[in-house]
Amino acid sequence: MSRSVSWLSASAESTEQLGEFFGTCLRPGDLVRLQGDLGAGKTTFCRGVGRGLGIEEALHSPTYMLCKEYSTGNGPLLHLDGYFDHRLTSLLGEGLIERIDGDSIVLVEWAERVDPWLPSNGLLLRFEREAGAGVVVSEGSEEGEEDHDLCPRRIGAEAAGDSASQLLTRFIEKLCAEGISVEPDPESTR
Repeated sequence: MSRSVSWLSASAESTEQLGEFFGTCLRPGDLVRLQGDLGAGKTTFCRGVGRGLGIEEALHSPTYMLCKEYSTGNGPLLHLDGYFDHRLTSLLGEGLIERIDGDSIVLVEWAERVDPWLPSNGLLLRFEREAGAGVVVSEGSEEGEEDHDLCPRRIGAEAAGDSASQLLTRFIEKLCAEGISVEPDPESTR
């Protein structure tokens, strides 16, 4: 049985803060799939997760490296990027899948592209832009270069399995303690 909720993030800073709160909830064995279009906030959220786990360096999308490993007080964090799915699929087939073993915390951006390789249990986070907001280009920016995306994000979470449900419960409790409202996910009827 899966459980779905969502919340709204008004800015990149808010998305990163949510990631930091989420990072404090992670335990070894947690698998988190992140889905959303380019620029939807997946990597921004992951940067916050790194802070929440006590990682001093900023997390960046491992798109070209495919997988980046970080040491944390809760065990290793594997940050994977499935954007170039054929390359990551090859890496998973060559043994990386064995690292998703219950001892590591695993974040997978573009997870839908490598889903057949991943365990069926885990927490799915969907990042979607909310309609009605736009982009501001500041003075001095190149034409067409986005300086600051003001579009709020709806972040939906769906837990599959006991471990993911426990993770989602810890995260909801953390958000409520921080005064952030959580609502049933309108996308959960899909």
